[in-house]
Amino acid sequence: MFHIVCPLCGEYNISLLASKSDLSQYGKPHLLSGVIRNRYEQDVCPDLKVEDFKHLIHTVKIPSNPIESIDLLLKHIFDQTSYAGEGVKFSAKFDYPLLYAANSDEFLYYINKARELEYIEPDNDKQGYRLTLTGWERMEELRQKEVKSNQAFVAMWFNPDLDEAWEEGFKPALEETGFKPVRVDLEEHNEKICDRIIAEIRESGLLVADFTGQRGGVYFESG
Repeated sequence: MFHIVCPLCGEYNISLLASKSDLSQYGKPHLLSGVIRNRYEQDVCPDLKVEDFKHLIHTVKIPSNPIESIDLLLKHIFDQTSYAGEGVKFSAKFDYPLLYAANSDEFLYYINKARELEYIEPDNDKQGYRLTLTGWERMEELRQKEVKSNQAFVAMWFNPDLDEAWEEGFKPALEETGFKPVRVDLEEHNEKICDRIIAEIRESGLLVADFTGQRGGVYFESG
């Protein structure tokens, strides 16, 4: 593995084979950069092999339109803000992967549109941007709609034979992609899912179902 420090992507480790491969076949280069950079911003330094790039873009929600890109910009400012009125500095030259933008021009477009919508404004030093009251209101709207998307509920048969699948399969794979895996070890149920399971499912942004053993409880939870 080679440790790479990139001003666009952040830090990551990459295998020799991957470093010599044409990775554009697995997605647009700027989107791949965006995924790696956003992981780095979450304090994750991924180990990347060729097979990882095949699924990399599918591990995150990439903005599908300018509105979602502007919302992502607001979220980045919000996450970096420790108090109302604090500014966050951006470099269009190096930070455009944060929004999965193709280049600095697209990044500046989102900055300018966010200003036109009065979501952001220059900070006191005129070197960064801060959320306006309208921007804070927009963030509150997004937070109200947002499910706890980092939680993944795993519905599976709790049999000792499947412990390895959980410890070496589901759990590390979900954690590597930014999810918090949750499984509820309860007795098998056939007709009614307990309140705790319902609550956990509703608060999860992802549900993974393993039908090994054809357990009735798993069908109830996934349905």
